Amino acid sequence: MLPLLFLLLLVGPPPAAVPQAGGRSAAPLLLAAAAAAAPTHPPRSDVQAADPSQQHQQQQHAQRLSAVRPGQQSRRVVLGQRQEQGHRNQQEEQRQQPEEEEEEQDEQQPTSQQRQQHAHASVPAARLPPECGRYAALWADGSPAADDVGWWRHVGVTQRMTEAAVAAHAAWPNRTRNALYFAFVGGRAHVLPTDLVSPRFRTHAPLMAAYIKMLLHLEERYGVGSSSSGSSSNDGSSSSSYIPDVDFVITTEDMAPVTPRQTAEVMHERGRAPQLRYGKLANVSTDLLLPNFHFGLKRYDSELLAAVADINSRHPWPDKRPIAFGRFSNYARRRPPRGQPPVLGAGGRVVCGGGDVGDCFVREHLVEWAAQFRPPESEQQQQQQQRQQRQQEQQAGSEHPERGLQEGSVSGFGGGSSGSSSAEGSSRNRSRSRRSKGASAGAGQQRRQQRELLARKRDRRQASSSASSPSPSSSSSSQPSPSTQPWHVDVSLHGRLSMADHAAYRWLLHLDGVALSSRLEQLLALGSLVVREETGYAGFYHHLLRPGGPRAERREEEEREAEEREQGEEQGEEQGEEQGEEEEQEAEQGEEAEQAGEDGQAAGAEGESEGEGEGEGQATSGPHYVPFWGPGHTPEELAEVLDWAAAHDQQAARIAAAGQAFARRYLSAPGRHCYMLWLLQSYATALAYTPPAAAWAGQLVPLRDWVRSEILVAAAGLGGEQGEDVEEREGQGGEEEQAGDGGDQGRSGCDAGGRSRHRHGGLGGKVMDGILAAVRRAAQGKPEDSAQERRDRGILATAYLASDC
Repeated sequence: MLPLLFLLLLVGPPPAAVPQAGGRSAAPLLLAAAAAAAPTHPPRSDVQAADPSQQHQQQQHAQRLSAVRPGQQSRRVVLGQRQEQGHRNQQEEQRQQPEEEEEEQDEQQPTSQQRQQHAHASVPAARLPPECGRYAALWADGSPAADDVGWWRHVGVTQRMTEAAVAAHAAWPNRTRNALYFAFVGGRAHVLPTDLVSPRFRTHAPLMAAYIKMLLHLEERYGVGSSSSGSSSNDGSSSSSYIPDVDFVITTEDMAPVTPRQTAEVMHERGRAPQLRYGKLANVSTDLLLPNFHFGLKRYDSELLAAVADINSRHPWPDKRPIAFGRFSNYARRRPPRGQPPVLGAGGRVVCGGGDVGDCFVREHLVEWAAQFRPPESEQQQQQQQRQQRQQEQQAGSEHPERGLQEGSVSGFGGGSSGSSSAEGSSRNRSRSRRSKGASAGAGQQRRQQRELLARKRDRRQASSSASSPSPSSSSSSQPSPSTQPWHVDVSLHGRLSMADHAAYRWLLHLDGVALSSRLEQLLALGSLVVREETGYAGFYHHLLRPGGPRAERREEEEREAEEREQGEEQGEEQGEEQGEEEEQEAEQGEEAEQAGEDGQAAGAEGESEGEGEGEGQATSGPHYVPFWGPGHTPEELAEVLDWAAAHDQQAARIAAAGQAFARRYLSAPGRHCYMLWLLQSYATALAYTPPAAAWAGQLVPLRDWVRSEILVAAAGLGGEQGEDVEEREGQGGEEEQAGDGGDQGRSGCDAGGRSRHRHGGLGGKVMDGILAAVRRAAQGKPEDSAQERRDRGILATAYLASDC
């Protein structure tokens, strides 16, 4: 039996299973079918070609899968020939490998330089307006933005990746998400429409309105036919436009998904195109950063930056109170992703760790710990009285916000209706509305006062308990006694204070919220020293901020000592000691010279506060803020920072001035718009297809038309500064705007500097309240809107009209 089985094994497969001469096996046919079914994309200079060695191996693998010759019936013979053929192929590959490596080195940059050299050498430089030169540090080589876009250029964004990103993240006509899909085609903005007043989009729709207005402003300023566009383009973009053909997804979500960098093959197979978002953890996300929507909604240019001179005159540095101040919304932070360092609280205990379930109550923890440093009751009462007096003055000036708008720079804002009967009816409605609002406001104010009273009682109990039984961390860190320290801490989760009133305090505390907080850019503009929590979250400009204070000084000292040790080891002990003494003398002389230069620079900045070139050196050199807390640190570090600030008052003043100069330069609307132009141009070179993506191209609509039909329909007749109807002005092609008022009032609703045309009242002028009152009084919307949808559409229109660009 055994010899028979052995004989059967030597016999080949039946003749029917062997292909005939000249026939083809199924394997090459399957490979050909798979190759035909695979999507093809036009090659671009900025996307790497397939690896030549991999192509050669695939061809040889296909040859090895070819059919067995019909004359070979023995499995042993077939296996032997396959092994021999594989050995020959291996030798051939070894001979060809050096040649392929040389060709690959000629075609591609070395791995260590791919991110930067490939990103900038193979792609033409961005074609930006001349005025963008002074903001180029935001996207310069080596910046996080250039590194992120350079990586996407290296990968190459395919059409499938963009369609997958839209399918996963963006809103569709019948689906609501907190992200929208946009495309610039021919210099004009387009959008994939959705229901803006859907209950699921209600919170984020006003946030997206700020981005929509910014995109329309970019179209108006730098699109086809704009005054800023060039006459021709050599980079493949639309003629006479600084904006290329490009499509992208913008999200208003706080948390960026964990998307680590992977190989191009993996990204092409199952990756997604990046989203444009306002903040992220830089080491866990490949999304691209754009300016925060709060630059528009908080009217950063038309109110905050426009009031800098007035703030500085009202609150000069010597008059600022020596209090570390902060008012925070009671947001809980999302726990850091797995693998990130934990958040350490007082005494070094873990408040929350990476990957844990739940939220981090970081703000609440700081408020509880800092209660022991609260100002005395007498000083708090004095501050409360001053705030109440300012609030009464503001209420007296804005008792009728809609009247203020009509009498101010937006005269005729509510001129959509005429006739005595309608005017009388609206007057009666306003009277009833005021009475009902007054009653509800009184009850709401009483509830707020009760909550604040309970919060103050709880803070006093915590302060007394912490004073009677101090924690080991407070005793070990030798914190100063509240009665002897030259500073206090006033932080709370209750009560609100305008940004102008924040400037009355010498030190302003910044804590991130759910993720990255937009309050940092607001605090930098106030001329006070910003003490910032270091969380690892980054915005589009954070890489330019330089830290100061005790932590930065220790780091510089450690780096200097490390350099001295290295130099001493290289040159010998005797030479190292002599050189160390000489370097110390030179360092002392350099510090004295630097100190004198900074003093002269600060004096010059004060003398040129009204000029356009204020603080240019401070804006670029810094330092701009003082860090505290963060990974590896606890909130007790705040005591050390305030001790340092009190002992180095002039140095703290220079840091505060540098932060303000930085905000006025890099965070202004022109700086943000130039950054967006660079981002759109650079990301367009990473696309391996001609946008927009084919799956959604047929559903895109012009963004300006969509805004008129979905947003401004709730504000029809409530026009710009001259009181003209928005829709009528747009229907006339904008000729009046370009001809009238110096040509700086465009259809986007902003002037050439990106400031909203609704500017009456200055800082704290309650412009948005006035617009909302007029919109609600008009009670307009789409015919099919319910009462709630009409109300939500009015809020959306108000956010759009009031926002800066």
